[in-house]
Amino acid sequence: MFRLAFLESEGFTNFFLALSALGAGKGAWAIVTGSTDGIGKGFAEELARNKVNLVLISRSQDKLDAVAKEIKNESKVQVKTIRVDFANATKEDYERVKKEIQPLNVTMLFNNAGVSHEYPKEFEIEDDERNRQILEVNVNALTKMSRLVAEKFKAQKNGLIVNTGSFSALVPSPFLAFYSGSKSFVQAYSQAIGAELEPFNVSVIYLNTYFVCSKLSKVRKSNFFTPTPEQYAKQVLYRLGSHCGSLQPFVSVPHVGHAIANFAIENILNRRFWISYSYRTHTDIKRRALAKQKRLADEASKKSK
Repeated sequence: MFRLAFLESEGFTNFFLALSALGAGKGAWAIVTGSTDGIGKGFAEELARNKVNLVLISRSQDKLDAVAKEIKNESKVQVKTIRVDFANATKEDYERVKKEIQPLNVTMLFNNAGVSHEYPKEFEIEDDERNRQILEVNVNALTKMSRLVAEKFKAQKNGLIVNTGSFSALVPSPFLAFYSGSKSFVQAYSQAIGAELEPFNVSVIYLNTYFVCSKLSKVRKSNFFTPTPEQYAKQVLYRLGSHCGSLQPFVSVPHVGHAIANFAIENILNRRFWISYSYRTHTDIKRRALAKQKRLADEASKKSK
């Protein structure tokens, strides 16, 4: 509880130190993947408000153009777009990204691109293509993007890599096995490279994220524990560098509601209890998803008659 009491003061200090040190307002650029929806778009908008130029990466050029136009209309920053479908990205795609960012003063990378299951499903019946996409986007793309900027960041002795994680790594999630496993990898990977890059003044932060209103989470209404992407992005930047209640190195839980939930999981009852809670929660979500599928199928069948 003592850690929670210092969320505000700790975050206030880190916000100004982190963004100014990373070149905000001085020509610095940030790469944001998954930047046309959800948390990624929230980061792009908030970074622009803080005078950081942007390299937006996503799979839809139309959406990239729309977000870039929106940001340029609201903020006086430069915006560059690169279309990459991370689920099917080739070696040439990553070489193209590297070539595009080479002349830019890139100091930040926000890895937000992600894929989850359509709905909670038994691991043995989830289709192989969905599992492949989860691993390709959540694991391979994230590692390749971080490796792509590492040499540049180390050479300039300044940089930040932010990897968006999930509570499904803190509490392994039944019926979301591949997604949960992918985020567990991201946490371990972030902590490992965080230790490697720290001597070069390069920070790595794994964001332990609970529910945020987005297409990925399928949550639409915000509340104290479930912020909008804009609210979440603002709190992340406000508390850059702060653990915000997490006991783990290189891990941050910047949203206050998420920090309280994280504290409860780490300190109240054992992990088996929380896995059982997750099992019951996702069993109910699965039941409702299947019921919706059946209802839609029945409606379509009636219309076709």
